[in-house]
Amino acid sequence: MADVQSLLDKGSNNGGCQFIGIWGMGGLGKTTFAKALFNKLRFTYEGSCFLTNVREKSKKHGLDALRKELVWSLLGDKESHIGNAIYPYTMSRLGRKKVFVVLDDVNDHEQIENLVGRHEFGSGSKILITTRDRQVFAGIKVVDIYVLEALNPNESFDLLSIKAFKNDYDDMKIRKLANELTQYADGNPLALKVLGSFLNGKNQEAWKSQLDKLQKLPCREVNDILRLSFEGLDEEEKNIVLHVACFFNYYYDAEDVKKLLDACGYSTEIGLTRLEDKALLDIDGGKICMHSLIKQMGKQIVREESLKYPTWCNIFWIFKKSSEILKKNMGSIEGMIMNLSEVEETRVIIKAFRSMPNLKFLRVYGNLNVQLRNKLNASGMMFLSRNLMLLDWVGCPLKTLPTTFKVENLVEINMRYSKLTKLWDGEQNLVNLSKINLSGSEDLIELPNFSKAIHLAEVDLICCRKLQNVHPSILSLHSLHCLLLIDCKALTSLTSNTHLKSLGKLSLAGCSGLSEFSVTSEKQLFLWVCDATINGELCSSSGHLSKINLVRLQRCEGVTSLHKLVDMRTLGSLDADYCNKLASNLCSKFDEMRALHFLRLTNCSELYEVPDNISLLASLRQLDLSGSNIETLPLSIKHLSSLRSLTLNGCKRLLSLPQLPPSISLLHVNDCLSLETLHLPLMTEDREGDEFSPEKFSLINCMKLDGQSIKAVEASVLLAINNNKAIYFWAKWNIREKELQSGSCIGLHSLS
Repeated sequence: MADVQSLLDKGSNNGGCQFIGIWGMGGLGKTTFAKALFNKLRFTYEGSCFLTNVREKSKKHGLDALRKELVWSLLGDKESHIGNAIYPYTMSRLGRKKVFVVLDDVNDHEQIENLVGRHEFGSGSKILITTRDRQVFAGIKVVDIYVLEALNPNESFDLLSIKAFKNDYDDMKIRKLANELTQYADGNPLALKVLGSFLNGKNQEAWKSQLDKLQKLPCREVNDILRLSFEGLDEEEKNIVLHVACFFNYYYDAEDVKKLLDACGYSTEIGLTRLEDKALLDIDGGKICMHSLIKQMGKQIVREESLKYPTWCNIFWIFKKSSEILKKNMGSIEGMIMNLSEVEETRVIIKAFRSMPNLKFLRVYGNLNVQLRNKLNASGMMFLSRNLMLLDWVGCPLKTLPTTFKVENLVEINMRYSKLTKLWDGEQNLVNLSKINLSGSEDLIELPNFSKAIHLAEVDLICCRKLQNVHPSILSLHSLHCLLLIDCKALTSLTSNTHLKSLGKLSLAGCSGLSEFSVTSEKQLFLWVCDATINGELCSSSGHLSKINLVRLQRCEGVTSLHKLVDMRTLGSLDADYCNKLASNLCSKFDEMRALHFLRLTNCSELYEVPDNISLLASLRQLDLSGSNIETLPLSIKHLSSLRSLTLNGCKRLLSLPQLPPSISLLHVNDCLSLETLHLPLMTEDREGDEFSPEKFSLINCMKLDGQSIKAVEASVLLAINNNKAIYFWAKWNIREKELQSGSCIGLHSLS
């Protein structure tokens, strides 16, 4: 409320009258919010009026009736109109009066224009407008818009508990169910209030039953409110909402959605913009996000239309008893959703595929019973539409897809957790394919030839634990920008002679069988290799060095060097854990690593010293050598002017620390059992301002630290105190140091 009140306090504009908008999806509490403000502030104005339900009342009674109600409320004069017009004298009176007007639930700019846009109000007047449609503000010259957001999880649970428990929730089992209900509501106050009030005083079984019901049917009171926004759309906008709700998951790439829906003949760009204005979806960072309650509303609409109008609806939802309907001509249907748990015979699936020659979107979910699963085979898929663009079948029980399945129009394949051993035999014309996700398909052994998939950008093969190789064609695609092979334990080799142009993310974490690797890219690459059995140098087989920005090598103990694969001049971050051989050889390359800003060489027990040339790492901001066997750091470290964070936890042989650069703001030297001396003073004294004061010191279990070093730490802390700077300090030493106290020292901890 404070944010909107600050907007109200900004002052008047637009001819002495300020317009403020509250915008958001249905059920967020815009009306409640506006009422609270109105009741709090109305007495500071010479006239006030709260016009509720403008959308509904203008449709039922007309705008003239609403305008009369407004003027009468502001002036207390029922005789101020001549027919539909207002007396000039009345207009003059309004122009001299400071008023506060709330127009609640506006859905058309004409409503604003007719009710308040043609009048002059006195200086300091405020017009507060609540709406689900941001476009209603387009004709107002100056308007401040407050976007009302959903509640966060803590706020949501608090609201639900007020309604359901009156804040008394001793039963922990019901509290767990309440958390599930909070997640379902997704921060929507109306849903929380309605469901909380309904379940007030109910037992655990009732809570479970309601949650089960909500998985099948949306809450009617909430759904009716949300549906008002949907009903105000044109037919094409409605279809876009339903497609997004049914086929595109949370944070789906907006450009991909446009590509798919444009192919259906929709004007997707303007459609998505309109839906965003209507608060039916949000586009954030190029990703489409639709609130879970709106998605559920969309799916419920599709189910209803599939029952009522099966032959002309755009998206058809297969349900129990769909067999007879599928005998009809279903040629107009472009999307189908099938819950296999509701399918009673396999011929229903085949009928569905055969009866929809124009099908473009297919989503299959749920589990067939064992008897039907054994009867279902790849031959049923041969009837799938050759126009299919999206194949989304999580848990597909088939071992392979038929070669006769025409896939030239496929844009995305999502068959996570399938039983596939291979996709199909031979080579397919995959000219439109951009994404493939087979993650969790633990029986997958091989991939087909993807050489014709010239637009393939993302390949997700996470947890395909029997996958033995990645077809060479994939690593020759210049369109590829993300390849995920996490936990592909049977994978032994990943090499390519092609210097890829677009690959930006390659993850091989958990590929414990990987013994050969050589992939390079022109793009700044994120590379993650974990538990691999690679021995020796990582080398390029393309003849080019890879411009890798971030390398994470964990427990790759056989890797000795990177410089024949990686352009060390562009390397920005290197995280090498348990990479002894690499750590020992890396130091000789410091002169080439001028762009490096993050270096972690942890648990490298064979690292005994850090060379003087570490001072060449001019961009280094974070250094972590925890678990190494170094005895000290070189004196040249004080020249690392960008270094902010230094971590040396568990360096058992560390004896001393030299003078550190003034830029250090975080120092962790815990469990360094041999540490005896620190440089006095700990940092150079040429630092100025807050930028150089240490924010966190941590020297826990440094039991051998001598008295002089303790004084060095105290001096640094006192310097910060004298400069009125905050410092967080943890220490545990074998002598009891004096406790530092100062009112200007915030967050000082001394543990003895």
